[in-house]
Amino acid sequence: MENKLTHQEANVKIYWTKNYAQFNTIKGNRQIVDRNIKKLVQEIKKGNNLLKHYPILVNESMGVEDGQHRLEAAKATKQNIYYTINRNAHDLAGIAKLNDNNEKWKKEDYINCFIKSGIEDYRILRDFMYKYNLKTSISLPLLQFGNLTLSSGQRKEVQNSFKTGKFKVNHLKHACDFMDQLTLFNSFPSYRNSAFAQAITKVIKAEKIDIKLLASKFKKQVDSFKREATTKEYLAALEVIYNHGLHSRVTIF
Repeated sequence: MENKLTHQEANVKIYWTKNYAQFNTIKGNRQIVDRNIKKLVQEIKKGNNLLKHYPILVNESMGVEDGQHRLEAAKATKQNIYYTINRNAHDLAGIAKLNDNNEKWKKEDYINCFIKSGIEDYRILRDFMYKYNLKTSISLPLLQFGNLTLSSGQRKEVQNSFKTGKFKVNHLKHACDFMDQLTLFNSFPSYRNSAFAQAITKVIKAEKIDIKLLASKFKKQVDSFKREATTKEYLAALEVIYNHGLHSRVTIF
């Protein structure tokens, strides 16, 4: 039996205008990327103007929730901009999720978004990442839980809280103390690798050796130290380094 196409008309109203000045930026929304605008402008100039098929979304105050780059491309090419009005405006977390679904947000987009909205924890996160040249994979669990080895539930909680503006810095001093110790191993190019950092965490927690002595021995033998795939492999390699020259084997974790 042949399937018949069915079409139902939606009651969503789409408006258009060339009065670009009536739109405004929502504080905390993602920063505009020039190269994204240029790509859209190039397509429009080639005759591929799909703006009316992809209206931007604004709130009742004409703040752009989704479609900042399309709006800028319309301005640059003097095209009509099409828009729909969201009568139930999103908060910043909702805007972030909406934009992420349309075009993947980077971690720095979330950080900048919530810094602009005045959430101090994200400013601390940004500064911590900058100070130690870290990615979020290490920074988030360290600052929120004071640990790099998380349960699946904790990992999910970290990611969810980060993306919804609920991330909390609970262990800043501990995180800084750990990073100062991890930096002792910076002669190894991959010392900020998550698996290596977790290995150092386990050694510190075990309290079986002096971490500074391990770092000293590590620096002397770093040329023979290679990147490993897992924390377990790093631990084994570190133990070999620590025991180099010793008459009896010492376990380090």
